[in-house]
Amino acid sequence: MKPLTEAPLLDSHESFSVKSKNQNLYDPFLHKHEMYELTFMPKVRALRFIGDSVKEIYEDELVLLAPNLMHCWHILEADEMEVPALVVHFKEDFMGHSFFIQPELKDFKNFLQLSKRGIKFSSMQQESLLPAMKELKKHHGLSRLIHLLKIFELIGNFDPADFQLMASAHNQVVNSEDDYENIKLVFNYIQKNFSKSITLKEAAQLAHLSTSAFCRYFKKCTGKTFMDFVKEVRINHACQLLQYKPMSVSEVGFNCGYNNMANFNRQFRQITNHSPKKYQQLYQLNAIRHTSKQ
Repeated sequence: MKPLTEAPLLDSHESFSVKSKNQNLYDPFLHKHEMYELTFMPKVRALRFIGDSVKEIYEDELVLLAPNLMHCWHILEADEMEVPALVVHFKEDFMGHSFFIQPELKDFKNFLQLSKRGIKFSSMQQESLLPAMKELKKHHGLSRLIHLLKIFELIGNFDPADFQLMASAHNQVVNSEDDYENIKLVFNYIQKNFSKSITLKEAAQLAHLSTSAFCRYFKKCTGKTFMDFVKEVRINHACQLLQYKPMSVSEVGFNCGYNNMANFNRQFRQITNHSPKKYQQLYQLNAIRHTSKQ
């Protein structure tokens, strides 16, 4: 099976793509493609995978991704009257092979290099970029290209200290089609089953490897052990439930695939430095303080 590619085929009259995408149609499975991607994902509860980073989100976010960086937003919950995602795709050579090496584009080129780890722009940067992306969708022909260059200029003028790199420095780019297909199957298995029992044996079978060979293989492709990756998925989900759902700690643990509460508490503390109960109390206290200031 060929790797799943989500980047659109360009029409004959366009050199890059800008499209709205309904959240309920947003591809929930891990994929990669050979284009840069600038995506605005409106407020939605989703499990977001960028390279070796996994995080459950419940906020607007605007990201820039390099070609061949594995990614997906697995939507867990969205409002009925949802706001569509906005996605811009462009190739490295869409303006010619030497376009991005021009001196006028030096600052923006630095951002393209950083996007190999996935850039999540700050809320202030998002406030600047999002209107320009929405404006881009209104234009055609040369005017549309000029507006894209204005977006490049905006990004190039940002302070790199204000945004967040999502994938770790150890993230491995999976270029082999066979490796990509195997890792995609395993990631999708984790997405579908993180609230249930996940076994190393089943994951290894998906990759057609022995368990010991699979452990080495997964670490080589992602920079993380399989069980550490599963733990991050589960604990990120637990954090969101503790923040947004009226559930007890034990209910959250069971919902995230933990039958042993001592193990849940231990792993939660390893990642957040707090017990689940303390985390829930701290979030509620911060929420009360935020409300009182309004």
